[in-house]
Amino acid sequence: MPIFLVVFRVSIFEFRISGALDAPLPDGLSFGPGSDMKGERPKCGLLIENREGKVLLQLRDNDPAIRYPNMWGTFGGQVEEGETPEEAIVRELDEELGYRLSSAEYFGNFPLDGYDIYMYRKIDLALALEDLTVMEGQEGRFFSLEEVKTIDCAANCREIVIAYYQMFH
Repeated sequence: MPIFLVVFRVSIFEFRISGALDAPLPDGLSFGPGSDMKGERPKCGLLIENREGKVLLQLRDNDPAIRYPNMWGTFGGQVEEGETPEEAIVRELDEELGYRLSSAEYFGNFPLDGYDIYMYRKIDLALALEDLTVMEGQEGRFFSLEEVKTIDCAANCREIVIAYYQMFH
């Protein structure tokens, strides 16, 4: 498979799209530039878009012991050792929502605080909140781009959603 890399700049924020994500993370190595700065493993996230063109976000637990408590973020999590980001996002969505992700489109790497966040998207026109069981976080909710601009977002979630809408709408 040919390897390709495209770098986009959105405001002051950079993300990468790469075609070389189908191999597991080798022992002792990390993805992308700077991903081992704090020894953290890469993360993955998913934006599910519904028939109204809104994306699903997670309200994180209101626990001061976690990063970004009581703020909105994407569903997803850590890429485990020996797992590809694509395998991780399938596992994470099952664990967090009971959502059986059959296919997802990778749309960018969004580095943050020394680790990489590999982002995927899924358009599911039939999905309704009632179809999901949130097992991590306080709740899930669909948001438009304009709504995302007004809520408290975790980490670089707002920038990821803005980039998503710029790429696909």
